[in-house]
Amino acid sequence: MILKSFRDSSHSPIIKILFAAIILSFCLWGVGDIIRNYSASKAVFTLDKERFTVEQFLREYSQEKQRIRNIGSKPLTDAEMAKLNIKGLVLNKLVNEAILERAYSKLGIIIPKQSLINIVHSLPQFQNHGTFDSRIYEMAIRRSGISEQGFLHQIRDNVARTQLLHPIMAGYKLPSIIKDIIAKEFESKYTILVSKVNLNSLKSDVSATDEELKQYYSNNQDKYRRPETRDVSILIIDYQKLAGDITVTDEEVESVYQDNKESYKPQETRDFEMFSFDEKTDADKAWDMMNRGVSTKEVVKGLTPDMENVKGIKLTDLPKKIGKDLFSLKKGQASEVYAMDGKFYIYRLTKITESKQISVADIKAGIRKELRQDKMNSPEFYSKIKEMKNKIDDGFGSGKTIDTIAKETGMEIKHISSIQKEVKSDDLIKIVPDEDTRTEVIESIFTTERGQASQMIDSKESDSLSYVVVVNKVRPAKVPEFESIKDRLKNDYILENKDKKLTEELNALSSKGNAVADMKKKFSVKTFRFSKKDLITQKDHANPEVKRILEEIPNPNAVLNIMSALKKGEVSHYKISDSEYIIFGIESIDKSSSISKEFYDVISKYIDSGAASDVVPATLNAFKQTMKLKIDNKLIDEVTKGSDERNEEG
Repeated sequence: MILKSFRDSSHSPIIKILFAAIILSFCLWGVGDIIRNYSASKAVFTLDKERFTVEQFLREYSQEKQRIRNIGSKPLTDAEMAKLNIKGLVLNKLVNEAILERAYSKLGIIIPKQSLINIVHSLPQFQNHGTFDSRIYEMAIRRSGISEQGFLHQIRDNVARTQLLHPIMAGYKLPSIIKDIIAKEFESKYTILVSKVNLNSLKSDVSATDEELKQYYSNNQDKYRRPETRDVSILIIDYQKLAGDITVTDEEVESVYQDNKESYKPQETRDFEMFSFDEKTDADKAWDMMNRGVSTKEVVKGLTPDMENVKGIKLTDLPKKIGKDLFSLKKGQASEVYAMDGKFYIYRLTKITESKQISVADIKAGIRKELRQDKMNSPEFYSKIKEMKNKIDDGFGSGKTIDTIAKETGMEIKHISSIQKEVKSDDLIKIVPDEDTRTEVIESIFTTERGQASQMIDSKESDSLSYVVVVNKVRPAKVPEFESIKDRLKNDYILENKDKKLTEELNALSSKGNAVADMKKKFSVKTFRFSKKDLITQKDHANPEVKRILEEIPNPNAVLNIMSALKKGEVSHYKISDSEYIIFGIESIDKSSSISKEFYDVISKYIDSGAASDVVPATLNAFKQTMKLKIDNKLIDEVTKGSDERNEEG
């Protein structure tokens, strides 16, 4: 169902990056001199009367690209970066920061000077052994490249934004003014026009000559380069095979059993909610609330203690002074207040589990297994492992083949053909399931010479596994001959020109005042009604054909958030694949003038359920609707393209 896909997609990495860029990226940025051909006076967008310059935009754009490129264990490729629409992320971030600044100004959120000083003094990066150090602070300011006044201004803005958004994101009771904004925004009905355009279906008058294709081929070598591949053999050294002669006698098992007989008897376990308070007065209030039957959720919401679920607790796990009391509680009952280590604790019993009697045979089988493992961890067994490692190292060092060494040691060999460094190999995952160890194995595969064996690689997760890689064949990275991919080159060349032409047309369309009328003339459109209220109340009014289109979009929630940010008559677009765009426009917006009490309750439950990632953008969009925003998409395309080209040249 489309509603499920909307919610599921909101957890994807790209949507998380979008929300992080909009809401949470309030850090200090360095200033790079990357403006060459554009005047600092030009504005990429204006909000009310304030202008945001090319310089501001490109500074954020450059650093956001670098930050996102390095997310994860390895840098993102250019193709992966292109799909993220970095310029759109940066634009959203800057616009929403500006909106938040005006919003907290209008709401009268003020950060007193003393509060600001206290915040700065509490930041750990400015402390030395837990105390504020002015020298560290001054050095950090100098290195940041901005003035102290500028730094304090950013801190003040950050705190003000937090005060504005924290009640929404934390699920606390909302201020009535923000509650009204959210509810009205969610109840607004959008009449949306949507069109899906595939570049392959567009007609083109572009003709590609051989000279043009050869130039295109020369300029895009990396795009067509086939990666290096290798054929390898991997020796799997399993030291468990050395444990075949380890024996555990019945007498050893019986001795351990008799020494610990009492501990094998069944013991009940308890699950508790453990509440921790800094002040006894708060703990006493919580105790009173619990004894009146107030729910844990309300206790936490009202008094904000630290709360932890502790499960599977045995009587012997607890201090004697409280163990007997806690094990005498009835389910749902709260303990008295305990003062320990400078804090005040309350335990509420949530579950009682009666352990089952284990047979003597099963107990002794477990003892035997533990004793065997103990012997495998002994110095004597580690001597055997060291001896095996030396034998394998000496074998490769003397020129023995991997097959000979496997036969002499009884170890297993696995072969993998045509493995690529950039692509996950299912065959390698089966051989080396531990990701950290697998990373080291891959690195060895691509740094070891043909016909040579790598150094021994010990597993990061298991003490009983090691690996040696032997490279059998290397196929270097290669760009196919021009003639062999000529048809593909021609198709890509024409597709790229179509993309450029369509993008220019869409940007021109988006910059017009009443773009919806032109959208209807130029594209085949479908119409549907949309509101965020429909999403959270699980009502579905989408036209079946439109639903089918949206279900094919990798990130429909991103598209819907962009839709809800548009004003009447505006048009925007979103690239959903290398060859497809979705175009959407707002034909009309029916604003809600009043909100029912029932929907207030729905919003509150929605926020309490942890869906604030949808509520915050809705709040920002609602603020945006009350402000005059004008975006120069054409200028943004020009400056980002110029910045990208300069980076490639550098």
